[in-house]
Amino acid sequence: MIKSAQDRIKTGLITIEKISETLKAIKKNRRLIDENKDFVLQRAEIQTRRTPLGNTYQMCNICQVTCCQVCVWPSNAVESQCTYFHDSGTPCPCCPRRCPRSAHIRSNERIWKETVMVRDIISAKRDAKQEGESGLTNAQAFFASV
Repeated sequence: MIKSAQDRIKTGLITIEKISETLKAIKKNRRLIDENKDFVLQRAEIQTRRTPLGNTYQMCNICQVTCCQVCVWPSNAVESQCTYFHDSGTPCPCCPRRCPRSAHIRSNERIWKETVMVRDIISAKRDAKQEGESGLTNAQAFFASV
């Protein structure tokens, strides 16, 4: 009878130890989940867009954007004939860098820069979160079996 009681006490202590370890694992896994829940990051990225145009217009070779879609650039003209350039020293009002007439070339495409939001996934954080979720599920299964 004493032997039977000792065996049950020993079994109870082993179960308490397993439960204690499982609770530690649950805390660790919840911490992993909480610390790594934001593994998707939104960031702004500037992308160059292009669409074909019917005629030849001016494009800034430095800024890589189409500046004017009103003034057609005649095939016999050496420089841009755009009315933005009142004289040879006037900078382009459409270029981000206000480039001179000499920086402009012919283009039959509309080229512009656009800021788009891009999603980045931080794989290390995603993996840590998945590891935490998996460990938490295993710990919960253990408690269901006890």
